[in-house]
Amino acid sequence: MEATGNTPSLFDVVKQFDVIKVDDYQRTYAWTKDEVGELFDDLKDCVSSGENHFFGTLIFQSSNNSMATIVDGQQRLTTVFILVAALRDEIDKLGAGMDTLPKTAERRFPIRVIDKAWEFLYSDLEEGKQRFESNRFLAPIMKRSVYEPQPNQARIAKQDTPITLAFRKAVNEVRDLVRSDLEKHHSPEEKLSRINDFLDAIRNKFLVLRVITNSLSESLEIFLTLNNRGLPLGPSDLVRGQIMALLSHGESEKEQAAIHRRIFEEWKEISDNVKDAEVFLRHYLVAHSTGPVQKKRVFKHVNDRLDDQTADGRKLKAKAFWQELVDASEIYHQVISPTMGGNTQYYLEMLNGLLKSHRIFALTLFKSGLSIIEREEILRLVYVLSFKWVMAGNNAQILENLFQSLGNSLRESGSYADTRSRIIETIEGINLDVNRYLTEEGDSDFIGKAILHAINKRLAPGANPIALNSDLHLEHIAPQTETDGWISDVFNGQMDLAPEYPNVISQIGNLTLLDFKLNMQAKQLPFAEKKAKYDKSTMKITRDLLSVSSWDQAQIEARTEWVAYAFDILFSADKNDEPVETFGAWLRGRPEVF
Repeated sequence: MEATGNTPSLFDVVKQFDVIKVDDYQRTYAWTKDEVGELFDDLKDCVSSGENHFFGTLIFQSSNNSMATIVDGQQRLTTVFILVAALRDEIDKLGAGMDTLPKTAERRFPIRVIDKAWEFLYSDLEEGKQRFESNRFLAPIMKRSVYEPQPNQARIAKQDTPITLAFRKAVNEVRDLVRSDLEKHHSPEEKLSRINDFLDAIRNKFLVLRVITNSLSESLEIFLTLNNRGLPLGPSDLVRGQIMALLSHGESEKEQAAIHRRIFEEWKEISDNVKDAEVFLRHYLVAHSTGPVQKKRVFKHVNDRLDDQTADGRKLKAKAFWQELVDASEIYHQVISPTMGGNTQYYLEMLNGLLKSHRIFALTLFKSGLSIIEREEILRLVYVLSFKWVMAGNNAQILENLFQSLGNSLRESGSYADTRSRIIETIEGINLDVNRYLTEEGDSDFIGKAILHAINKRLAPGANPIALNSDLHLEHIAPQTETDGWISDVFNGQMDLAPEYPNVISQIGNLTLLDFKLNMQAKQLPFAEKKAKYDKSTMKITRDLLSVSSWDQAQIEARTEWVAYAFDILFSADKNDEPVETFGAWLRGRPEVF
């Protein structure tokens, strides 16, 4: 992440104001040990990696540069001021003259480390003007026990009003974390150097999405837009902030406020459409790029796309990019929550349960000029490719790269034939031992369920069975928790084979699909009694088991072969519309199985 004028450093933000206040209408400090520890971990990671860290959004209400009220971000900001004060206190503990790093061969000038802390904490050292003021409940403790340096600093009271408890705990936790970290460094100079690194990271490498409004009502409106759904802030917030800044350039304050409000409202629509804004944004960028896009590089990719020599040029690019995002979110919604019916919906539902990278290609496919029939066939091939790819244990990043490349090619040429040919060629190049997978990994939850569901769909094409969701269970015919009776049945009375039971019953041949309530009823019943439950199932693949008189290892292995036979038909690169025999019919036609 790179700092820009629209993602300033934390110190650049706080030093903009003489005083930053927390108004009394805000909830009081509420962070626990977990949130404090996470922030300190972020700081340590920032120091060790040397990379910038996105601190989050800070929303201020301010009419001038002398005073601001923090509307969103008070928990983080309060904790950082506690942390800087704790670092200052640790410098004081090092003793007289140990507040400056001396010159070295690598360092041409001495570094007054203590000044970095004081500049952060105070807007005016001579007058002792605190830069940050807590609400009326916490302000006295903040002043006496945090801001006040040693030796006059008051101890944190163990007993006080409940409303200050979380704050008092946080002060002690921050100090403990800083102290524990510094104990790993032995000499005073090593400790001071570590403190210097911490202060530099806080001041310069913590980047902020800054929003400043003139009225409290507008600040609260933006705050609620950002937070009323409990969404975490991430790279997409930086992108949104960049768009707001570029579109607002040169506009009046009134027009800027209108632009900001519109962008937040449209972002809510985008977020509702795509469910996970961070995943969507990265997928969109991958779909419109030629190389990989890492999550931590999302903002840089967008910034590069919006770069231009003039402000008007950047503004035009931002407007176009934002509209593209809005449009793409509608397509993305169709992909992740399909309602179009037919095979297209079915393929998308199965793919969404398997992986996410297919959405990169779908963003182009559903915007292409292909006919509905052509699009459905391409999607079927993506479905076949994806299942075989995952079952073969192939690399997920390579598959994402392929979807990116397919999308780029389709967008450039619009060729159905070329796209279809490339996917088929890739499918045929996959080295997959279907029988081995179904035997050894058949009970891997989603893939096993999806394959059986696909078989059931072909067995009963006109039916309307349960969708592949939590209402449909993957039922082990011979149960996972063995009983003496089931061991005897599976191995035809050879109880010494009991150690093999888990391997035998995990084959896909021992699995079927059963309605939720029936699954709860069937459980460990003997096979003859289970069939009474199977008879009530909506799934033809399960009712078909009524034709089987007993259930043993030979039946399980035979049914695994049957699933492999059906898989070859259903997951063929060349579309194969031939019917799939039921397991009972397949058995009757193959007496050699036994």
